[in-house]
Amino acid sequence: MDDIEFPVVSDDDSVFPRNISDSVCPVCHKRKLGEGNETAYIHGGALLLEESSDGVEKANLTESLEGFLFFDWNGSNNASADFELALNVKKGQFSINFCSTTCLRKFLNSCVDKLEENIELVNNA
Repeated sequence: MDDIEFPVVSDDDSVFPRNISDSVCPVCHKRKLGEGNETAYIHGGALLLEESSDGVEKANLTESLEGFLFFDWNGSNNASADFELALNVKKGQFSINFCSTTCLRKFLNSCVDKLEENIELVNNA
């Protein structure tokens, strides 16, 4: 999975892979994603809570939100390392898609590996 660049979603690109209907799994590169196919997702986001005129709170998408998802580590010596999986995603909503939970698990393990690489860099600095 060395071909995956982080962050995988940012700014106006809120879906990974970017064109899901014509994409294959970013991990195994074998199975097609999209309607009619098994898909495992990581969804993230934020909604603005607003009280309507009838006093009921409603959650709404808004241009004024940005979504993020970081992997972070703080050491006992106050050292820290992190990396961004999602950064400054417009409207605060994002989706990261895989063909199966097996590929989702491999991706999440690679995220932990990436975090550990960054920790190693900090500890050796």
